[in-house]
Amino acid sequence: MSKPRPLPWDDAEEDHLLFLRDREKLRFNVIGPRLGRSPEACEVRYYTKLFAVNAANHYGKERSGGRPVGGGKPRPRPAAKPAKPVEMKVPPPAEHGGYRAVDLDALRERAELLLRIAERGLTGGVLGDPPPGRSALDERTRAAAAAARSGREGSDVR
Repeated sequence: MSKPRPLPWDDAEEDHLLFLRDREKLRFNVIGPRLGRSPEACEVRYYTKLFAVNAANHYGKERSGGRPVGGGKPRPRPAAKPAKPVEMKVPPPAEHGGYRAVDLDALRERAELLLRIAERGLTGGVLGDPPPGRSALDERTRAAAAAARSGREGSDVR
């Protein structure tokens, strides 16, 4: 035998649930009997459907469907204003016989970046990380290993 299907929530019940929970600060075990539903059903409805809607409404956004919390008629959406055309200023062509002037500094920087990326990898080349085996952590590990070796070599105790 199947379970009876729960009744769907209507807007008045949702608004009353929001009022009792958010304004009156009541617990779900008190709200449930007042609405004629189980406390678990009220809690699930509040946290899955209404909590985000209430938070969005608090910050001035609309509930999905264009209906503000509290019922009422859907608000008409404002008509979109056409975008103003943007004027772009194009620099005049270079006076070098019609060919495009090459910025040698930019080419040099790009070549150096590509070389660093090839040597150290993407992170090391772009962010300036040291090459593999040359970081402060590697140096500290090497120094600790050397100290441990020198400590063992001079000691007769095993």
